[in-house]
Amino acid sequence: MESFDFSTLDIYAKIQCLEANYKKWMEPSVVKSLESVIQLAADPKLSENAYLAGDLMMKNINPYSFNTISATLFAGFTSMKWQVKHLSLCLLGKFARYHPRQTANHMPEIMKQLIDISSDPKKEVKTQTSATFMDVGSTIDNVDIKHLVPVVISAYMNPSQETQNALDALVSTPFVNDIDIPTLGFLAPLLTKSMRERKMVYQRRAAVVIETLMKLLKNPVYAKIFYPVLEPVLTKGYNEIAEVEIRNVCLNSRNVLNTVYNLGVNKSIESFTLDNCNETFYKQLDVNAMNDEKNALVQHSISLVWTLIQNEIKDDAIWTSCMEPYLENVVTETEKRDAIVTEIKTVIMRSITVDEYNPEDDEENLCDCMFSLAYGTRVLLHQTPFRVKIGRKYGLVGPNGAGKSTLMKAIANKNLQEFPEDLKSVYVEHDIQGNNDDTSVLQYVAKDSKIIEIGISNDDISRGLANVGFDDNMIHGPVTALSGGWRMKLALTRAMLMAPDMLLLDEPTNHLDQFAIKWLVDYLKGLTRTTCLIVSHDTRFLDAVCTNIMHYENLKLKSYRGNLSDFVKQKPEAKQYYELTNENVSFQFPEPGPLEGVKSLTKAVLKMKNCYFQYATALKPQLIDVSIQVSMASRVAIVGVNGAGKSTLIKILVGELEPNRGIIERHPNVRVAYVAQHAFHHIENHLDKTPVEYIMWRYRAGFDKEQTDKDSLTLTAEELEAIKQKAKENKYLVIGEILSRRTGKRENEYECKSESEITQWFVKTELIQMGYEKMVKEFDEKLAMETMLGQRKLTTGEIQKHLDNFGLEPQFAQHSKIGMLSGGQKVKIVLGACMWNLPHVVILDEPTNFLDRDSLGALTGAIKSFKGGLLLISHNEEFYKEICPEKWLLDSGNLSVFGSEWMEEVEKARKKAEKDKARTLNLEEAEDKFDSLGNKIEVVPEKKELNRTDKKRLLKQKKDMEKQGLDTYEIDLLLGLDA
Repeated sequence: MESFDFSTLDIYAKIQCLEANYKKWMEPSVVKSLESVIQLAADPKLSENAYLAGDLMMKNINPYSFNTISATLFAGFTSMKWQVKHLSLCLLGKFARYHPRQTANHMPEIMKQLIDISSDPKKEVKTQTSATFMDVGSTIDNVDIKHLVPVVISAYMNPSQETQNALDALVSTPFVNDIDIPTLGFLAPLLTKSMRERKMVYQRRAAVVIETLMKLLKNPVYAKIFYPVLEPVLTKGYNEIAEVEIRNVCLNSRNVLNTVYNLGVNKSIESFTLDNCNETFYKQLDVNAMNDEKNALVQHSISLVWTLIQNEIKDDAIWTSCMEPYLENVVTETEKRDAIVTEIKTVIMRSITVDEYNPEDDEENLCDCMFSLAYGTRVLLHQTPFRVKIGRKYGLVGPNGAGKSTLMKAIANKNLQEFPEDLKSVYVEHDIQGNNDDTSVLQYVAKDSKIIEIGISNDDISRGLANVGFDDNMIHGPVTALSGGWRMKLALTRAMLMAPDMLLLDEPTNHLDQFAIKWLVDYLKGLTRTTCLIVSHDTRFLDAVCTNIMHYENLKLKSYRGNLSDFVKQKPEAKQYYELTNENVSFQFPEPGPLEGVKSLTKAVLKMKNCYFQYATALKPQLIDVSIQVSMASRVAIVGVNGAGKSTLIKILVGELEPNRGIIERHPNVRVAYVAQHAFHHIENHLDKTPVEYIMWRYRAGFDKEQTDKDSLTLTAEELEAIKQKAKENKYLVIGEILSRRTGKRENEYECKSESEITQWFVKTELIQMGYEKMVKEFDEKLAMETMLGQRKLTTGEIQKHLDNFGLEPQFAQHSKIGMLSGGQKVKIVLGACMWNLPHVVILDEPTNFLDRDSLGALTGAIKSFKGGLLLISHNEEFYKEICPEKWLLDSGNLSVFGSEWMEEVEKARKKAEKDKARTLNLEEAEDKFDSLGNKIEVVPEKKELNRTDKKRLLKQKKDMEKQGLDTYEIDLLLGLDA
């Protein structure tokens, strides 16, 4: 056995040994002599040899021995001699170049030391620090930040000048790859320093980056390393930053950090300590045969193995290289040594490895892959396993904005890595728009490119449509005549005709009545060889259909066996998907404000009298002799099967359509908010705007631009021509615009300007008779909006406060384009935008589509506390029964009203309260009052303005008294005739 002490050699002998005769068993003494070599850097005669010897040491030493040399190198950084600092920095850089992957694993401790020495005043040291920074930074293999390494290093070397540039670069970087210890270790000092800066813009950007990095952490165990550094600065930011929005960003970031940290208890590795490692080694060795030299070799090998354990390196060849060469002088017999090495590896591997059993392993896979998914700069899923079985029905569960619809679109478009190319998946759109009035239902399906590619005949299409309830008239009728529910059935039928391996259903029960939902449940259950991936907020539907639940957890998809109820039992905190509650999220509708002349909440502000309507292409009428009224106390659910005419009724009421016959009346100042069935049509032309920008665009002109294209407000060319002809025959003025409005004796009067610039006042009835009813309605709506404008400032701050009441945080309202938001977030935008005008009546057509349970509960709470009227169309019985005591049932064009008696009770209660108030004696006024000297104070009764009825009564009484010759002085006082 060879043996000598390398540390006793002089520098020249060391160099010769390192160059020509280096053996692994020398390593403990090589490490021991490193300090003496570094100190020679200050000796002018030997410094060159010290650099050469140090270089050879870094080259020959075991790559996993950094823990054994780091203390010596870092001690050199604090030396009083700048030459020692310089050589220590050089050797660290050399080690990084020779062993990049192993250096990267120690990034956190290396960065701390380099940052401390970066402020050294000596030019040579500062220059070498920058060079070593680059050597260490180059060991990072994360492609997301490789190009940012020089920018971040500049921030470390020149923090006052370059920090903002580095943060800007980080915030604008779309992170999609794993964040490991090297990456986080390299960035953490910059982020913590930025969180301590006074500039709030630095703090916000740093908190956003920390949250993103935590979500992408490759292993939650890593969070334990950085938690003591990151958690305090985020907590301090949340407690001390003045800006509420930035405080909330810090809070969100800290919550993500805490979640990842709590997941980071890798019990299998934590339970195996360094003491266990020592015990495992010495249990296999002959302790009695040990001496100091052999013990040093064993301890060195244990140090290397412990590094492998901490870095989760399980490569068998690497483990062997960290044990066998060092045990060669401890156990000389080759066979015995090999057996000991094998046994040590087996024992340790067994202790740090956990095998997980999946009970579905025996079933046939449809797809088994791993992928990441991003949307813009947002990472939605990161290196998540995606394993689905043939015939199973998976419910995709997660909060709004998690990326459920984006995932299904990516699957349908085959944008996911490793996704099987031959797997046929069909994404069922939540909406079908019939843009061409002449396109029949049959033609719509037949023209689909995928249907044409498969070669499905018209007969097969007709049979498929008939199977879901389409009759011949509907099959050959236009798509535009279909209600939302029938359009969803059309989309489902088109998908089913393609015989997919995987059916991707995005909110399939939207717009469907209970009979259609029952049919859908039965159909999906019968698909034994088709896998379904379903997104739905209909919990009953998910319970009836799903065999598995896929839940979004920390940018991963975690699969649970069973339906939604079974999932909740396994994960109780997921009860939010069942309960209608506003504990987690709350909405608040704005105060509607008073209406001129409306003192009772039950007084009608919208009326429909004897209205009849039939679409030009329809075979039967949608509405027959319908009469209804709406007040600010109304809470009405409009129900009926798909195609009954519910949405048509609402469109006529708000003026989007005109009835064929009948009268629509509305209070001239009433403001109405209308959220359509296909709610996204409000915002589909503004996807490149942020929500705040959209509201500014919509109301900047002083009126609601979305309301300007109503049929009831727009004069057609034929109507204009008829008005001019009538004016010519009756010698009327042709009115160009209405300038103002005032209250007349019996009705409103309008100041109008003719085309010949003549102004004249007309009463409302005259204008309607002249054909200007639409112009009057448009002007009334404009004035109604103007009465609201003084109450609202169209600024970013005010709009954000408004959107906060609908659960839309600043990061989505101000910093995200509408096109990048989820369906649920878009519904919140539509709700908020429609209610910016402080409406007196809110009309919601299927508002529950795309809202999660928290948001649905929040909407319920907002409606209950709203002080205006509500009309609601919904198939969600659980939802509308909670808030609507009155129900309008539409069936075959006829409307029946149920539960309206509650309004009568409200009015009776109001009148009774007024009478009780009038009868109540004001005791303070009844009692005599005296001043401090005891003199009685004469209280002059306040004159009250008489209403019309009282005046008539007193005048009649005055006449009778005058006939009898009686004094009428007191009555004259009351009537104001005493003068």
